[in-house]
Amino acid sequence: MLFPDPTPHSRPATHPDGGWGARRPRLPAPPLDAAGARCDEDSAPVTLRSLVLSGQEEDEPRAIRAGLLSLLGTSSAAAPGDLVVDDGPCPYCARHHALVATSPTGRRTYFAVVRHTRLVVYAVSPFPVGLGLAVEDADHPGRARRPARLRAQRGSVSRGRCVRPRDGRVEYLVRYVEAEPSSDCVVSVVWEVPHAPAPSGS
Repeated sequence: MLFPDPTPHSRPATHPDGGWGARRPRLPAPPLDAAGARCDEDSAPVTLRSLVLSGQEEDEPRAIRAGLLSLLGTSSAAAPGDLVVDDGPCPYCARHHALVATSPTGRRTYFAVVRHTRLVVYAVSPFPVGLGLAVEDADHPGRARRPARLRAQRGSVSRGRCVRPRDGRVEYLVRYVEAEPSSDCVVSVVWEVPHAPAPSGS
């Protein structure tokens, strides 16, 4: 049995809120058609959903894509067919991150998807968001948390910022995800939060 995950945070463990050492509940990822997955933490909402494939789908990639478009359409208040989805490689670093769907009104919704066997987890957010999944080793419980977190953070970096040194204008918030089946894998979600510029002195 795994111990509760100490949730990493971008602040050091010595920070008053506990930083990396703080223990926080996992964010829920209810079934794709369930209501109530909106989670507002630190003023940065992220919506999580999960899908368990039955194994009878003739075209699983198409089923996964249909689930994503349905969630994006709901989050963007637009018909799925009207969305312009950019899930291609980044023009700056050629990696896949800061994936985004744009509605006809120009509303941008960022998303991420991970899959392990029959489990699919989706995340959508108004900020760049990433998901990371790592398979747990029964002989070394807890070791999957770090690779899951690092994979999620790579997906949450804004395009353009990936080629510049990190600065203090953004923060990356890290949580773990409660998803079924949860016995053999760890899922982490990371989203980017821009900091408002400090008012300049007169």
